[in-house]
Amino acid sequence: DTAIEAIYEIKNNCKHDWESRVKKDLVGQSVHTKYTKQIYRIDDIDFTQSPRSTFQMEDGKSVSYVEYYKTKYQFDVTDMDQPLIINKPKKGKLKSIYLIPEFCLMTGLSDKQRKDFNFMRDVAKVIKPSPVARMSSSVELANLIESNKKCQEMMKDWDIKVIPKPLSLQ
Repeated sequence: DTAIEAIYEIKNNCKHDWESRVKKDLVGQSVHTKYTKQIYRIDDIDFTQSPRSTFQMEDGKSVSYVEYYKTKYQFDVTDMDQPLIINKPKKGKLKSIYLIPEFCLMTGLSDKQRKDFNFMRDVAKVIKPSPVARMSSSVELANLIESNKKCQEMMKDWDIKVIPKPLSLQ
């Protein structure tokens, strides 16, 4: 889900004071941006700003977030009234980073997902495979490495050998 979808869900389920609920639920979470593939922590949400808001570029030029994302990443903003996510970098940069929620994918599991037994069971199957499934994927990886010419050249350069079948022990 994108961060804007999470915001809309909270807004639709909470009739009064939804902004404080959004902050309570999302601050501290992490998002993965679609355009730079970086992960940012949500430190705050600014409901007074929107993609129409402007900011000062390093060259001193004032530009709106809509223009910036369109020019730099070829991303079109669809919701002009969404609030902006704020990330406050810990070291180095002094300025906060403002992110557009519709371009940010939520990471981790929500409380709703953690409470859903069937969902958690399906997640466990993926992140905790059985020994047989783990061995099968290891053999598959070894076969892929063996069949790839580029991998074979690199392994020869590094003097590495991968045995495609696992050793059998008593």
